[in-house]
Formats: sequence, C-alpha cells, structure tokens
Amino acid sequence: MDKSWLPSKKLVLSFSTLAILLLGSVAVSELFNKQNVYLGENNSVKVAELRGSFSEKDTDGDGLMDWEESLWKTDINNTDTDGDGTNDGDEILQKRNPVVAGPDDLLKGEILSDDNFFKYTDEENLTETDKLSRDLLVGYLSMKKNGSFEENKTQFIQSLSQDVTEISKEKSGKFYTSTDINIIDNNKKSDIETYKKNFIGIMMFSNDPSQDISIFRDALQNESSKEISKLDSSISLYEYMMEKLLDIKVPSSLLQSHLIIVNSFDDMIEGTKKMRNVMIDPIGGLSGINLRIASEEVFLVGLNKLNDILEK
Repeated sequence: MDKSWLPSKKLVLSFSTLAILLLGSVAVSELFNKQNVYLGENNSVKVAELRGSFSEKDTDGDGLMDWEESLWKTDINNTDTDGDGTNDGDEILQKRNPVVAGPDDLLKGEILSDDNFFKYTDEENLTETDKLSRDLLVGYLSMKKNGSFEENKTQFIQSLSQDVTEISKEKSGKFYTSTDINIIDNNKKSDIETYKKNFIGIMMFSNDPSQDISIFRDALQNESSKEISKLDSSISLYEYMMEKLLDIKVPSSLLQSHLIIVNSFDDMIEGTKKMRNVMIDPIGGLSGINLRIASEEVFLVGLNKLNDILEK
C-alpha cells in the first residue's frame, strides 16, 4: 500500500502534541510541561513554537503557509520548489503539483477528491497516525477545492484536535475479571500471608517507572529509534510480572484489589508497547504515554486498597 501521499510523521506528531496539550489530555500535558518531554527548555520544541507551526507564517512568501508546505512536501524556503517558473501557491490554485516540474504537472483528479483516492479496503492496516494524516489531508484538500479553507480553518483544526484527544483515551487490551484469577475461597491468615509474600516477591522485580518516561522523552527529542528500543526490556519485565500476578493464589477478600492491580498492569504493558512504536505511529505513541501514566495512577489505587486490607 502506497502511503507516500500522507503528510510527514513529524508534522502529524507536532500537530498531535499541540492538540493534546491544548485540548485536554491532563496526563500528557503534565508530562510534557513538568518533565520537559519534547517541549524542553533546551533544543526541544516549545508549545508556542508548536502553535506557530500551524499559524499564518509563510516563510518564502509563495502563498502557502509553512504547515501547508509540509502537507504538499514543498520547500518552505523556496517559492518554486520544482523550479518550473510558477510559485508553489499559484500551482496549487491551478491544480498543478508543486513538486513536479511542468508542463505535465497537473494534479490527478482523484487526489483532489475525498471520495476515491483516500478509501482503503485494508483500513485495519493503517496506524492511528496514518488515519489522522489522511483525515488532515482529506479535509484540507476538500476545503481548498471548494474555496472554504480560510473560512473553516480554525474549526477544522479544532475538530482534528478532538480526534487526537479521543484516540489518546482508547484502550484495546483485555479487561480481566475474577474468572482469570486463581482464587482461594477461604481467607485464612496463613493464605493471606502467603499471598502477601508472593506479591511482594513479584513487585521486587519492578523498575523505576520514570526510566521509561525518560527514554520516551529522549527518543522524541533526538528522533532516535535506538533510544526508544530500550523500552523492550521494560515490556518484557512487565509481561513477566503480569504472568506471575495471574498465577498466584488470591484469597477472595483480596480479589477486587488484586484485579485493579492486574488490569493496571495490562494497561501499563499496552501503553508501553504503544510508546515503543512512537517513531512508526506518533499518534499511537502519544496515546500510549497517556495510558501508561493513567495505569500507574490506577495501580496505586489498587495497591492502597490492598494495603488497607493487609494491615487490618
């Protein structure tokens, strides 16, 4: 499947980061602002600069805003990217391809249609980033075609921003119930003590969660696939701990607390896996960090409930 027409992942990542920061992902917002992830004080992109990425700025004065040039993959510092004597903005107005030199540079009719070119029979093979990229480009081209882009630009971007925040709330993993747990019907003190010992033994394997956040931050800042691959060891560790949590015998009085912890671990695994793929699927990666942070908060809720019972 040819995805060469899609906007660059860097543009979509910038757009999605801005959308999440501005429109309601509290976990990601706090992460990015307090821990300087991607929006750090040194060489990272700041919120104001991200806003600027979708502003009226037209660096080369060719009639295309800089972020539009990213969609068309034209040069923001060159008024005539393909060197055919017509500036990029005029070529778009003439329905010509600004990156193909004329005279045979007319845009294919299907590229200007949101009914044919962007329909896939293998929709399931598109990442969340591909889908948002497609929606971004389809909406943009459709409004450009009917001349309504300037009038509806703000509403269009807000709509896509809402899509980003909804994606960041999605969870696709399994929800574990009592049927997945090895339950002991009685609640003898010896059984509870055995559970406590086994549970502590499992938790002893855990790492510092902030390490994963730091890896994610550094990978984004440096656009490093090598850095993000360091999450593989964390994923393996969490899967091992999850296996043990599902294997131990759980007294019925501790079942609900244990289930909260088990489901939080499942979310942690899913979130970390999405983070791992941020270079391939930036939107999924951002939703992963949101799920990851939320899972840690749920884990603490379950742990506190468990402690309350064990301390009685």
